[in-house]
Amino acid sequence: MIGNPLFASQRGDFVRSIARTAGMKPLDRYIALTGDSRTANSFGGTAPSITGENYGHGAHYCSQSGGRVRTDKGRCNATPGHTTKDWLDNMATYIANGGDAFMNLISVNDRLASNNFSLTRSKRNVETGLRMQLDAGKISCAIAELPTFGDYALSGQQLINHLAMREWYLTHVPDMGVIVVDPWPLMTAADYVEGLHPAQPGALKIAKCGAAPLIELFGVPLSLPTYDEPYDATNSKAGWLTANPLMLGTSGTKSGTGTIVGEVATGWNVAGSSFAGGTARCFKEANPDGGEYQCFELGGTPTSAGSTLALEQVIPLASLATGNILRGLGKTVYFGLSGVGGVSLDLRFVRSGTAYFVKSLDRYNEGWQMSPGPETVPQETPYLTANVSTDTEIKLRCVIYGCQGVPIRGIVKVGNFAGGKVL
Repeated sequence: MIGNPLFASQRGDFVRSIARTAGMKPLDRYIALTGDSRTANSFGGTAPSITGENYGHGAHYCSQSGGRVRTDKGRCNATPGHTTKDWLDNMATYIANGGDAFMNLISVNDRLASNNFSLTRSKRNVETGLRMQLDAGKISCAIAELPTFGDYALSGQQLINHLAMREWYLTHVPDMGVIVVDPWPLMTAADYVEGLHPAQPGALKIAKCGAAPLIELFGVPLSLPTYDEPYDATNSKAGWLTANPLMLGTSGTKSGTGTIVGEVATGWNVAGSSFAGGTARCFKEANPDGGEYQCFELGGTPTSAGSTLALEQVIPLASLATGNILRGLGKTVYFGLSGVGGVSLDLRFVRSGTAYFVKSLDRYNEGWQMSPGPETVPQETPYLTANVSTDTEIKLRCVIYGCQGVPIRGIVKVGNFAGGKVL
């Protein structure tokens, strides 16, 4: 059986029914993720950094759902090497960790020769874990397994079991009341790092499928800045911490390495870091959601590792108090990309002399390119808790990552971009 890439058994009416039922109470948009290393790869960083990784499907659900949901490391209940037995053993803890909706991807490690689970054991473990979620009042979503390639390609009985497990997800699991999505028909060997773990193109395909029911379940998209109201502790607590989110004007600045020319929005700086050899033509376009886009036409070939081009603005520390929770949010548009490792929003903060980050979609290792687009998506950074006694600088940034020795091409646009407090 070849399942629908979005909904197993094409059960859109079923999903909408769940959405209506869920609508009886507000849903926590901070969803839970469970699984093995393919999901654990969604987030990295060492505290206080939190990094969404663009080669993990879990980091893409915000952008691919229109910002209806958020994810981060705190509810990424995934451990490399876990089998369905390990997953089931930890399910009570996962449920206690919170989230009204769960996205699950598990069972490939059952097929390893060192584990060699029977098909019935895998089915029973997954069925029990999903039932625990449902019995706890959770909305349960499952990804109907993924193909493997190269050194991780399966054969013999384990391949038979893997295919049968996917078929079981598609035909039986929806009858439990679980929403099942099926990225398998979309996946190719080129979507993987080494045949088992997706690279950014594969993670994006998985997330596009997984986001489809989330859009049905969570009706309200992310509200992006459509006005320029500065933060004021007395009169405008919901105002923006950064100026000019609508990217108006042309009196911004340019700095750093690389050849950067053209117009930059007032109050913003475009900085090249290790970007020698790379070029960027900065220009403006009308934004249908309000204001303008800050646009970049990329060119040249970055000659150094770690090349970045950042649109950035400093957040005034005087507007903050210890314990304030901050986030960055904005819209990114890109198309025709090549030689680009990632397009990410982040908050870069210096705490006690050390730089840390909370990033939405960081790149994978040097040289791994993201999908060319086109994409028009919102992004939201993980949350940052400010500490004014130790934080000496906080910057909001949109970062375009290059790849050393690879020509960088394409158009990136940024709009409705601001930092604010989570009230």
